[in-house]
Amino acid sequence: MAIHLLEESKHRITRTRELILDVILKIKSPFSANDVLAAIDRAKKSKSIDFVTVYRNLHVLEEVGVICRSDFSDEMARYMIATPGHDHHHHHIICRSCHQIEAVDFCIVEAQEKVLKKMGFKEIKHRLEFTGICRDCSK
Repeated sequence: MAIHLLEESKHRITRTRELILDVILKIKSPFSANDVLAAIDRAKKSKSIDFVTVYRNLHVLEEVGVICRSDFSDEMARYMIATPGHDHHHHHIICRSCHQIEAVDFCIVEAQEKVLKKMGFKEIKHRLEFTGICRDCSK
């Protein structure tokens, strides 16, 4: 699917892009450009890929709909694989100790957004972030 989206949008399929795709498809939680670069380094797949290359490729993958961006209070851009037919609307909880991030699959703000739409607001967006201490860290 990712290759198809890139081809459809007239982006080249490079070895670097394929390597980045291979890495991000294996990551199960939100990831940053640093996470992707570290995974490439750990796998010893390439020595010529730098942070800027990863960041630019993540931007292209976001642009064509392969991944979607999630912003957290630490202001570091993180991404997740986009799910076809899903608007990627969910929230996260972040462990204050180990910084593990988990998706929260409910939204308590959707009802309030409907009220705001009735008030005439359009293109409403919100960000809701939960923090806590995860099960492993609380032991």
